[in-house]
Amino acid sequence: MTRTTSLLADDLLTRLRPLGDAARAVNEKRYLKSDLEFLGVPVPGIRRTVGALHREHPGLTHAGLVAVVTELWSRPVHELRMATVELLTGYRGLLTVADLPLVEGLIRTSGTWAYVDGLAEKVAAGIVRAQPEGLAELDHWARDPDFWVRRAAMLALLPGLKDDGTSTRPTGTGCSPSTRPAPAPAGRSAAARPVPARARPGRAAARSRSAGTARRAAAAGRARRGSASTPWPARPAR
Repeated sequence: MTRTTSLLADDLLTRLRPLGDAARAVNEKRYLKSDLEFLGVPVPGIRRTVGALHREHPGLTHAGLVAVVTELWSRPVHELRMATVELLTGYRGLLTVADLPLVEGLIRTSGTWAYVDGLAEKVAAGIVRAQPEGLAELDHWARDPDFWVRRAAMLALLPGLKDDGTSTRPTGTGCSPSTRPAPAPAGRSAAARPVPARARPGRAAARSRSAGTARRAAAAGRARRGSASTPWPARPAR
């Protein structure tokens, strides 16, 4: 940890404290059954604060990001852990498949959907959609003994599985609406029509593998529920 990293963490905490509400902090702490300190800052306030930090430090390197994330996560404050998820999301372009073990480590020490779901749906999902080779790591997550890691494996696949073909896809894994080929002219043979990027063998194989991993994660979850009395944690609507 460098002094700069510590100062960034201190600065973020200083900005968040005035946004907190004592009553909200008590209620959130009770609801999540957590031992962490709660400031009572609403999620939009956390996002705005992290967004400001992002704009002020556009040149943050990968090494710097990992250092800040490690420092924030080490502090027993709920809002700083939420800020960690938002920070990783904001700097997602710096992350690669090699960072999935870092994300996995955060998931293992989360202990609640409040952090796991964001790490899976925003961070891990972004990595594997941009780099499908990361699906092999999710295969391991889906068979992991840790309940939260298995949950993350399934949630990380949902953005890709929900894709209806109209959303912008990462470069190299499909085509955005602006680059999608136009319909073939009337009378043009089917053989002469361009093959959509999403129908190419590599993309199809990745989607097939995603579906297989999701099925394995779901099966593991059903087995877990059948052998233990603890239900699958549900995330309340905000």
